[in-house]
Amino acid sequence: MKLLTKLGFFALPLLFSVSMHAKEAQLQVNADKAHATAIMEQIKEIRNGNDKFDPNGREYTHLLWEAGKYKDILSENDAQFLSSIQAAPEGFQDYYKSESGAFRVWFKWDGTDAVDETDENGNEVPDVVEDYARWFDNAREKYVEFGMLMPYSRSTNKDLYDVYIADSYCQSSVLGYTSPNVTYEGQMIVPSYIVVREDYSPFAYNKPAGYTDSSAAQITIAHEFFHACQMMISYANMNMFTLEGGAVWAEQFVYPTDTDPCNYISGFTSNASLGLNFNPRAEYNPGDNQGTNYVFPYGTWVYFNYLTSMYGNEILKELYDALYEETEIKAYNTTLKKYGTSFSETAKNMYMSLPMFPNDPEQKPYYFVNGDQIREHNNNREYSFTFPASTSELQYTTQGNTPRTFESANFPNIKQRLNRLAAHYYRLNTDRGATLTITPLKVRDSLSVIVLQYANYRNTPSNANKFKFTSVDAFGTTPVEMHFDYDPELTNMYIIVYNNGVRYTVSNTDYLYSTNTAYYTLNYQPDENSSSVEDEYTTQDFSIRNITPMPANENSTLNLLVAKPAMLNYTVYNMQGQKIMSDSFFAQIGENAQNLDLNGLNAGAYLIEVNNGVKSEKINFIVK
Repeated sequence: MKLLTKLGFFALPLLFSVSMHAKEAQLQVNADKAHATAIMEQIKEIRNGNDKFDPNGREYTHLLWEAGKYKDILSENDAQFLSSIQAAPEGFQDYYKSESGAFRVWFKWDGTDAVDETDENGNEVPDVVEDYARWFDNAREKYVEFGMLMPYSRSTNKDLYDVYIADSYCQSSVLGYTSPNVTYEGQMIVPSYIVVREDYSPFAYNKPAGYTDSSAAQITIAHEFFHACQMMISYANMNMFTLEGGAVWAEQFVYPTDTDPCNYISGFTSNASLGLNFNPRAEYNPGDNQGTNYVFPYGTWVYFNYLTSMYGNEILKELYDALYEETEIKAYNTTLKKYGTSFSETAKNMYMSLPMFPNDPEQKPYYFVNGDQIREHNNNREYSFTFPASTSELQYTTQGNTPRTFESANFPNIKQRLNRLAAHYYRLNTDRGATLTITPLKVRDSLSVIVLQYANYRNTPSNANKFKFTSVDAFGTTPVEMHFDYDPELTNMYIIVYNNGVRYTVSNTDYLYSTNTAYYTLNYQPDENSSSVEDEYTTQDFSIRNITPMPANENSTLNLLVAKPAMLNYTVYNMQGQKIMSDSFFAQIGENAQNLDLNGLNAGAYLIEVNNGVKSEKINFIVK
């Protein structure tokens, strides 16, 4: 009887728990059905020629990809409609096999989708068909070099991929698309096919001189064929961030001289508060069929470019290998852990680099390899590089010692929320150092505030190596204080507030990363005197003055100003972000000169970071 009583005592909470889980599961099923229905409505509208549902021109691929995830819960009519689209197009009259033998480019001689029959070499194949076949071969060659598994279109012949030239399938708004074919094998989507346009003239708006129809076709082919390669990986483990940011990175991989021709970077940097892995289809407006900021994930290709600039192209291949087994962000952390870092840390370093983008190509930890290339490309297009949207609203001149308070909840005209793995920027002009106090307004927040001071490198290229970072981390609702020095050589300045937080919720067996919005106050108190360098150690813990001599040698000295006795730690990194050496030393109040044993370092650029457990400062130096 006692045993039965105990079982009865536990039975009620157990049943309650099961009931709650059942309700949550049903709510998730209902949400998935609503989401899938909304996607299908957009697919139908695009198919019917309603341009407003595909403003980017490449969203159709992702819609078909996303719909495939929910195929089992679609209504019977929607499932049939999706299958009719995913089935290989019919009625094409001829095909041309590419030189590699890997592609069949299908086309029509007459009718709605008839191609231009111009044939300058007289081989009875339209030139446009030959060009497309060659460009597909170009992309395939690069992706084989990269190490991607090659896709196919028919299970009966896995060495052949089908491409269709058909403007009518793209309607007026789609540049091209990659569709999973009807066959689904577990988490893999195989096979697939690609539809491209013949006429790309409608997409020549706002492009630089020389942006021809053929170059639009070339980058679309590189983009869409990379999607086909991605479809050979577990499609459930990727969202728009990896799918689209990765495919735009692939455009630059195949055609490195045509950097960001669709101006995706501006769409990303002008919305830096959205969060690096923001998924516009699922976040903030799940009930809105169209949503907002769809171009944003395409601009995140700069993050993938940052990773390859730091670690080489092989890191992305390792990432794609991890995506076979793990969901998106878990795969990133698994991959980056091998390099001694994490998704959040690399995202922060990228955001730190953006205000200085473009700059010295050699400064890899904080600069992009092709930064100068992008600057030149954008200048030729006669419009300015948009970074970031908040710059225009949050640009301040702080001559004198008037304090300021910035409150994220009261930002005018920009996104008020600072989402996970995102940044807010304040661009300031000042004649003195200052003390910053950041106070997160949520208990679980994890924020970093970073001061970037740099020289005017655009007018004086020799100043490109002159920059300095000062940073501090804040957790919960505890205020944290940081001081930075005034340096007359580093007159340009950004204050960057970065949200380190990555939080996920578990839905069924998958990890869905949720929003983790942060609010904060940032108090800015300038020093009393603009030339207070001699006295400023009384208002801070420590400050790096410089490294002498410069260029550095095996007997160089790290010079610091210290406010109170403390044990300081320093770490030296090379330009690939690898830790070279580290040590600790005890610092007294006032001026400190710490010897650096740099013996054995190769000639080149390095970065040293000093911290006291709360605050850190970084400065770069060169060994000759």
